[in-house]
Amino acid sequence: MSVITNCPSCQTQFIVTETQLDQHNGQVRCGHCLHVFNAINELIDSNSEIYTTEELEIPKKEITNTTRNNVQEVAIKNNQDRYFNDINNSSKKKNSKLTNLLIFTLVFIGGLQSIYFLRTEITIYYPNSKNYLLKICKAIGCNIDLPKKIDLIVIDDSDIHEDENYLGVIHLSSTLINRGNFSQTYPNLELTLTDNEDKPKLRRIFKPVEYLTDQSNIANGLAAGEEIKIKLAINAQNTTVAGYRLFLSY
Repeated sequence: MSVITNCPSCQTQFIVTETQLDQHNGQVRCGHCLHVFNAINELIDSNSEIYTTEELEIPKKEITNTTRNNVQEVAIKNNQDRYFNDINNSSKKKNSKLTNLLIFTLVFIGGLQSIYFLRTEITIYYPNSKNYLLKICKAIGCNIDLPKKIDLIVIDDSDIHEDENYLGVIHLSSTLINRGNFSQTYPNLELTLTDNEDKPKLRRIFKPVEYLTDQSNIANGLAAGEEIKIKLAINAQNTTVAGYRLFLSY
């Protein structure tokens, strides 16, 4: 006589015989999930719908050929599942490593690009790095220019007056001060002469090489806190001059 039992672990239902139940006092092994349970305690109504019909394994030496074959089929399926799971896990690990490597490479390249384009600013805030950056630039063929923070260079005590001996010659005197705590590139000096209505009449831009008396200082730049005196003579013949404007630029 056959009856129906239910695996309490995976809820798979099985058809079992009284002979199977009597062999080990009802102890059987589920052929689906390999869980050992008492089939007698899990008997169900024979009129219930059977969802899955599987053979049970007797968890002792007395195993029937049918049960052995079923266990082998389950073992093969489990091995296949583990095989494909191992492949998937291995693939995921490789993808993760490649992703991490790609992220690291992008961050590294981005860091190098930032250092390259911000090399001048880096020397401002980290002066000790300048020697290292100079060596790198020498190797790759770039330069490290002096900073150009025009807002930190101010014009102080400027004045303009006509020459007493030469008609049409105007003299400009002024002082440039570097308020920064680092050396900077000498700026260009833009002078605009205006008339009585403050309209521009004459404009000229003087480069450092034109207003510096000591040309050797150009490469070193305007040192931190340094003040330099500027004196220029401008030919303004046939021009009515009532005022002037003075600007700094790069």
